[in-house]
Amino acid sequence: MTHTYKVTGMTCSSCEAKVKSSLLMLPNVTEVEVSKEKQSATITMEKHIALSTFQNALDKKYSITAAEHNETAQQAKSWFATYKPILIIFAYITTISNNHHFNYCRNTTQYISLDASHEYFYGRFLSYFFLL
Repeated sequence: MTHTYKVTGMTCSSCEAKVKSSLLMLPNVTEVEVSKEKQSATITMEKHIALSTFQNALDKKYSITAAEHNETAQQAKSWFATYKPILIIFAYITTISNNHHFNYCRNTTQYISLDASHEYFYGRFLSYFFLL
């Protein structure tokens, strides 16, 4: 993924080189283009890197801010992409175990419903899972 950031504090070509080398040293950064004239840095990375990580890599006289994307939305998207497989597996296991419980009850001719604690748990789980 490639993002463009606004970088302030660069006054010469040496500043461009310092910013570029500092950003290239970060893990998962594959390419960096820095422009003193545009006050920008275009960074290509293997996975999303937090803005604070970029700021910590730079000298104090440089400031970096998101120019073309929403940092908070990107972090939330990254969290969901990380945990999506686990959530899907959890939902699958919960559904299978729930169906097994109802099949067992049907086979023994006992028609019981979920008690209040199960209804509360499944309701809370489903509302949390689908509102992400």
